[in-house]
Amino acid sequence: MSDRKDTVKRAVHFNNPAYMPLSYTLEYQKSDMIFVPVEKQFEGAEGNDSEWGFRWERLMTQYAMGNALPIIHSKEDLLRYAPPIPGAPGRFGPFAEKKAQFGEDRYYVADLVLSGFTIASLLRGIDDYLVELYTDREFSESILDMVFGFETALIPLIAAQGFDAVGFADDWGMQNSTLISPALFHETFLPRYKKLFAVIHGFGMDVYFHTCGMVYDFIGMFIEMGVDILNLGQPSLNGIRRVGEAYAGKVCFALPVSYQTTGVRGTREEIFAEVKEMADFCAQGKAGLIGLVLQRMTMLGATERQSADITDAFETVFGRR
Repeated sequence: MSDRKDTVKRAVHFNNPAYMPLSYTLEYQKSDMIFVPVEKQFEGAEGNDSEWGFRWERLMTQYAMGNALPIIHSKEDLLRYAPPIPGAPGRFGPFAEKKAQFGEDRYYVADLVLSGFTIASLLRGIDDYLVELYTDREFSESILDMVFGFETALIPLIAAQGFDAVGFADDWGMQNSTLISPALFHETFLPRYKKLFAVIHGFGMDVYFHTCGMVYDFIGMFIEMGVDILNLGQPSLNGIRRVGEAYAGKVCFALPVSYQTTGVRGTREEIFAEVKEMADFCAQGKAGLIGLVLQRMTMLGATERQSADITDAFETVFGRR
């Protein structure tokens, strides 16, 4: 299939793509979009060291984040802390390898793996960080600004490599609500994201933003801060039809089959119905929707049959068969 990169760009910017793109997590040869990690989160002999300095107490899987041991316990720790070096040797080696293997005609995302809020909360410890957003805003914002400063310095280097987008991952939802109030998000986080994403757009790249949980109340703010591609990790939790009716045409969605419900408990018919609901309500013709074909669902409890049904559903509904 030719013109994969152009098709994704057209889908993202509502410019009459030839087909609805698909992104595969294993079968890169079939994928229109390829994610390449540009932060080193799993270093060391056992892969449990982050370049940010914290260690994973329980390693992440592809779809579930592990626990990290915080390293910033005080303001004095923050003063002594040195963030990663944006131009560290080897940072972009995997990108050169992917391009050599799959060529230029893919839409490449520079994947930060984890970003902004998530990194800040892992450095401090999630419970303490959330409390201090209310009790010691200056301290929590100092950590956040240090992380955003690193990411801002990384953007020109990413652009120079020739990436098409930068991928962020911050989980802002629990199962029944957002993690913090919309007012606090708007006051503290939105301006920082907006400033950073403007830098990315200034280099001609798109912003890909992953988030999990119930985040419906934040979607309008995600769009306001400049997200081009919004990956809702749990689309059915937020209501696929509700999300589409409110925001289709305002942002390009990148959606998987919900990997805590339908993807691990659904029948073939339910899996197909969920993918069709995405196409019916979140796309604008063939634009505004990218299908995420997650191919390691057995790690979360899905059967091999359910994993195969997910691939079948996307390829059928998106016109690949």
